[in-house]
Amino acid sequence: MNRPLWIPASVAGLALVLAITNSALTVGFTGASPVELIYSFGISLDLVAVAVILGATTVLRYRRRSLTTVPEATPVILRDGVPEPSPLSRLGQIPATIGALLSAVAITAWTLLSGIPMFAALAFDEPLRYMNAVAAAFFFGIPWVLGLVFSTIALRADAPPRQRLFAGIGLALGLLLAVPIITAAALYSAGAMA
Repeated sequence: MNRPLWIPASVAGLALVLAITNSALTVGFTGASPVELIYSFGISLDLVAVAVILGATTVLRYRRRSLTTVPEATPVILRDGVPEPSPLSRLGQIPATIGALLSAVAITAWTLLSGIPMFAALAFDEPLRYMNAVAAAFFFGIPWVLGLVFSTIALRADAPPRQRLFAGIGLALGLLLAVPIITAAALYSAGAMA
């Protein structure tokens, strides 16, 4: 299997940078209630979990790659003399599908529970609140983390196109969710949010 090491290593590094950024921005939360600090800590913990899991995956793949000298064989079934992939090869698509679904759950929850209310507050000239901006990401942190991890692990060059598509969608949605969270932390730290 052709599983490039740079994909999980890059996502792990990005998650670690985002966790450090979120934690550093928490220092600027002057007069914050404990809820905002707990939400920020939980989000940083989610990002650290992604970094640790994918970092460990990268190290294990590297060590396994250096030990393996024989290429893995894909099981093949012969039907009327024509090779056909084994039904077991379809099991590799499961992590990509699960990752895309979990990332979709996390970003849909954020959109419905935090994103739309934020835009409504902007439309009605009400103050934006950090707690409301990140609450859905905090409560749906487990699907967010698992979606990022499964999508990243399933993304590989020799995968079928559908698997690469689902893994890419799951990874993109998971990373997209980090944008409003870090933006909300930066705005709250700068005093632009309540």
